[in-house]
Amino acid sequence: MKGPFRSEWLEHYLSEKAPGVFLCSNDGETILEIGRSDDDLKEMIKKTCTRPRGLDSLYAYFWFQYTQTPKEAFYLHCQLWHKYKRNNSTAEHPQPPLGFEDLTCPIKDCEWNRERRGLKEEKEF
Repeated sequence: MKGPFRSEWLEHYLSEKAPGVFLCSNDGETILEIGRSDDDLKEMIKKTCTRPRGLDSLYAYFWFQYTQTPKEAFYLHCQLWHKYKRNNSTAEHPQPPLGFEDLTCPIKDCEWNRERRGLKEEKEF
């Protein structure tokens, strides 16, 4: 991951229209938001990390990593979610990108994978 960078420098550090993942923080240390874009990382960071949180509050910092494909972005998003979810326990597990609904989380023993397998088995009956 590249960063942390100040949010006001977003345009300076991101130039490509490509998939990728990002993290947002107010202090440059504690991760408060984990996200992904399957096609335009820069625009997704703009929408997420620079949006108001509460009263005139913004995420002051961001990290990012471009990926080659939406599939690769999903896998990295899962890894980051498992690493940092303790900071945001209400965040839901990342969902696969459109067209890749059968992808599973790369994290061994992921509860989300077990839940999805259970739902698939129920549908088969």
